[in-house]
Amino acid sequence: MYLRTMTVCRVSKVFANGWVEVDPQIQMVERVQGVETPVDIAVLSRIPTGYYKAGGFILTVPVAVGDEGIVLFSDRSLALWKKTGKKAPPRETEFHGLSGAVFVPFPTSEPGAVKSFDGNRMYVGMEDQSAYLAIGKDGVITGHAATKIRWDTPLVEFTGDTHTTGNEVVMGNVSVAGTTALQGAVATGSTVTSAGQHFAPDFIKV
Repeated sequence: MYLRTMTVCRVSKVFANGWVEVDPQIQMVERVQGVETPVDIAVLSRIPTGYYKAGGFILTVPVAVGDEGIVLFSDRSLALWKKTGKKAPPRETEFHGLSGAVFVPFPTSEPGAVKSFDGNRMYVGMEDQSAYLAIGKDGVITGHAATKIRWDTPLVEFTGDTHTTGNEVVMGNVSVAGTTALQGAVATGSTVTSAGQHFAPDFIKV
C-alpha cells in the first residue's frame, strides 16, 4: 500500500474545461525477492487543475501538453465531489489514492525553469517576454506587447500627464479642455473641438 501525498508530473492532455491528463514523473520501486525494479505510475486522467477562482474572479494560465507541475493527493477519493460539486462520501475506501489527485501547474525541473528570472519585478506574461506586465520594486509598472494592446471598454480614464512616443490615430471626436501644443501634423477624419487654445507650428489636416 502506498501513502501518496505529492508527486511531480508532466501534462499529456488538456481537456476543454481546463482539466488535464498527467503522466507522473517519479516512478514507484517494487521489491521482489530483494530485487528493486522501477515501475511507472499509471497516467492520471481528468484531473482538476488548481486555478485561482474565488468571489467571481479567476486567474488562469493556458496549460499545455508538456508542461510540468505537481499532483496533490487528497486523503480520500474526490470522484463524487468532482461530478457534483457537493458534499459527498468517498466512493473508494483507499486513503491518498490516485482518485484524489489535483494538478497544480508548478514547480518545474531545472531544465524547465524560468530562463529570465527577474528578482526585482513581479511578472505576468509570456515566458519569451513577447508580452508581459511587470511591477517593479521601484514602483514602475511596465507593460509590453509585441503586436498590440487592446482595451475593450466604453471609457478609459487617466489621472496625470500622458507621454506618447509614436503616432496616434483617433476614430472619433477629440475634445480638449485646455491648451494643446502641437509639434507636428495632426490628421483626423472627424471633428476636433477645443475649449482652450491651439499652438500648431505645422498644420492640422482635417
